[in-house]
Amino acid sequence: MQLRIRMKILHVIPTLDPAMGGPPMIAARLAAGQASLGHDVTMLTHEHPTRGKQIDLALKEVPFFDRVTIHQVDYPSCFEQIFGPGDQTKIHRVVHDAQVVHIHSVGEAILRIAATVARDLGRPYHVLLNGMLDPWSLQQSALKKKLAMLLGYRKMFNGAAALHLGTEDEKR
Repeated sequence: MQLRIRMKILHVIPTLDPAMGGPPMIAARLAAGQASLGHDVTMLTHEHPTRGKQIDLALKEVPFFDRVTIHQVDYPSCFEQIFGPGDQTKIHRVVHDAQVVHIHSVGEAILRIAATVARDLGRPYHVLLNGMLDPWSLQQSALKKKLAMLLGYRKMFNGAAALHLGTEDEKR
């Protein structure tokens, strides 16, 4: 007899828009794969004001994605992109319901806030960097990235149960 543990897993990503490249589809496929194994999987993302139809079409192509629950917060203003989404109560509630939080990418306030809430609640969280800390990426908008580290992203990395590294450069 095989013992199965059903986990409550939360994935946090700024957008599920496939036009943003690989990270949204990586997150969607990982979440769907976990849901196909019987886990209770939720995604927290921003609601996109103009790309909802394209996002829905892309997600319909992902096997088992219909087993994933999506929670959305409003698309952020410029201020909210830096300091955090206005609906932090919803973020807190969704993180509270999870046993583990998987944060996809770096640099968006929704990610930093979800990590802070997870840390405050004692929930382990993992950060998938998606190449954001390799040397080339760090050179792009370098001043902005240094400021972001001061605003709490370094704390997000230091508090993570694990960092998912995609390259040797990120590892170094």
